[in-house]
Amino acid sequence: MTARSLQALYVVVKRANHLREGLRLVVDVSHARVEPAAMEQLQACSDSHHLPAAIDPMQSECRLSIVAPADAFDADAFDADAFDAGAGADAGAPVGAGTPGRIRAGSRSAARARAAVRAREALGLAA
Repeated sequence: MTARSLQALYVVVKRANHLREGLRLVVDVSHARVEPAAMEQLQACSDSHHLPAAIDPMQSECRLSIVAPADAFDADAFDADAFDAGAGADAGAPVGAGTPGRIRAGSRSAARARAAVRAREALGLAA
């Protein structure tokens, strides 16, 4: 995840945050490659309880927790342009609990499917 691709995540978080008042959102990037600048931005949102003003001009409270990657980030090995083009997605990452199979790397619709499954699980909704 780069600082540029993070903007799309913020839009999803904003939509999820407006589903129900007082919702606590967890963004699990523990198995993702996250650019240090993007991780700093996520942590700042978590600390401030607000999304960037460009994403949420109303500055609604957003209770956001971040599950950070355990590994150190190797900035020299990260190709941000290739990642933003869809080549850096998790290859073979599990879709979600109870969902069979794996998603091919680089598929934007696959990423949306994984995000939808995680959002439903977080909200306790049926898949």
